Amino acid sequence: MYYDAQGKLADNKYRRTLTNQMAWLFAQTADPVFDYYYRRWRQPLARPYAWRTLLEGNKTGWLLLGLLFMGSWLLLAMLRQLWPKRKQAR
Repeated sequence: MYYDAQGKLADNKYRRTLTNQMAWLFAQTADPVFDYYYRRWRQPLARPYAWRTLLEGNKTGWLLLGLLFMGSWLLLAMLRQLWPKRKQAR
């Protein structure tokens, strides 16, 4: 979804606003055009955040996912060091 005629992509807040407007307009008028655009524009917003981030090339999202991955990996590495190792029976 584009924000303007020059092809600038709309941000997620603007997309949600327009999608909600289409749903409201369809509820008020029962015009199938509003329902068509509501369903069409709702699909990308229904995807999980990580998937949307990968598809849209969202740099901030990539950074956030990378930091979460590294933080999780470091936490697991620290927990592994604290967990007592079992001795193997011979």
